Amino acid sequence: MLRGREGSALAGLGAIAFGVFTWFGAGSAPGGNYSESDVANFVSIGHFPTVILTGYLAMLGFWD
Repeated sequence: MLRGREGSALAGLGAIAFGVFTWFGAGSAPGGNYSESDVANFVSIGHFPTVILTGYLAMLGFWD
């Protein structure tokens, strides 16, 4: 079992590792080269009503 001081050092090391790995991971993230029409198609309403309907049907299926 970790004592108070040992746990604090481990938490600090984890915080530093999280920051470093997040910074390195975000630098090579994919994307960012989409055309305006691709973005417009992605955020358009499209199949949203079908998703909402099936979500309500799924919740109805769990209802007793």
